[in-house]
Amino acid sequence: MQKSKPIWESKTFWVNLIILVLSIFVLVDPELLSLVGLGEIGVEKVMGILLAVTAILNKILRFMTSSAVTLTSLPRPNAEK
Repeated sequence: MQKSKPIWESKTFWVNLIILVLSIFVLVDPELLSLVGLGEIGVEKVMGILLAVTAILNKILRFMTSSAVTLTSLPRPNAEK
């Protein structure tokens, strides 16, 4: 049986966090789309694209997964074992 890892070591966690932050930026200030050349597409289409990319990346990362994750806190330096 493989050992689990903390969630912050998970690629899936980081991909989803990055896409969440991008989504929030787009919703808060749609003008940011113009800075990356996506202003003409519109918020709805960009959010749809982010949703599709998220689904695809999650499936790819799921097939690459080799261990479970845990929702543990950071280890304390002097914690007893």
